[in-house]
Amino acid sequence: GRAEEAGRELAAILEMRRRMNEPETKLDAELLSAQAAVAAKLGQQQKSLDLQMKALAIRKRIQGEHHPDIAANTANIAGVLQNLGRYDEALREQPDNLEFRTKSIAISAMLGRR
Repeated sequence: GRAEEAGRELAAILEMRRRMNEPETKLDAELLSAQAAVAAKLGQQQKSLDLQMKALAIRKRIQGEHHPDIAANTANIAGVLQNLGRYDEALREQPDNLEFRTKSIAISAMLGRR
């Protein structure tokens, strides 16, 4: 259906970007996260986890450990881990510690976000 079509389109865009041999950007992380969401919708939880982990690695490399996007990405990973029945790992992935939130809020303020 439409989810499969979306997954194919996202994969094609990512492949095209890889062929261009340019450095990875935030867009690559966003495309991977979108592809992960499609995989999860199709019941492909392990694939979704793998894609979310790749997106997180790109975000950390480009945006730093405490960027607000990291919190959203780790929450997505925790959700996939929960879907896989890996509850202890899901709890560890939750970005809920005070230090992380404080740094994330400070960075958001510097970026002009709320």
